[in-house]
Amino acid sequence: MNTYLVPPKADHGPNVQTPVGAAAHYDCVDENPNDGDATYLRILATGREVFYLDVSAVPDNALIRNVRVRVTQKQTTAGQNTFQAGLLLPGGEHFGAVHTRDVGSAYLTDEDAFPLNPDTGLAWTKDELGGALLAHQQLSLAQGLPSPRITQVVVLADAVPHPAWAHAEGVSVLSPAAGTPEIIDPTGTED
Repeated sequence: MNTYLVPPKADHGPNVQTPVGAAAHYDCVDENPNDGDATYLRILATGREVFYLDVSAVPDNALIRNVRVRVTQKQTTAGQNTFQAGLLLPGGEHFGAVHTRDVGSAYLTDEDAFPLNPDTGLAWTKDELGGALLAHQQLSLAQGLPSPRITQVVVLADAVPHPAWAHAEGVSVLSPAAGTPEIIDPTGTED
């Protein structure tokens, strides 16, 4: 299984935080690994950051086994703050757990897993993931400086590249022992 980076590619909006180090909001949070204080969104209010996703790194016929939303957000000595992240889909908004940043000064990373498409209850397709919007929602923040910072909001897609899927005449499955593509001839006339 491979992990493919699915970064934000453009701002959708609303985008309420203040970009630092880049003009566009998505340019402040699209790196993996994160770039710390080089580019970030300064959190000055509760509200959302919403982005379009770039799924170009995911192979067209990959079998997507899990989708993870990764956020790296900095603590602040001003006090505790909370946020959540998730995906906005045609059938609804799907957020992960509420994450708390206690008093401090370190960047901490959290991930929320969406192994199945929450709209359908089925495995993700590349098109469905490409149609999703990535969202970070700041729920609370302490008053005072320094303000919290977000340096990463990305999606990681855990998938099995499966080039035979689109070209095989048989049914394509994964070999449980090897984790590799195996073509099963439905006619029973294997050569």
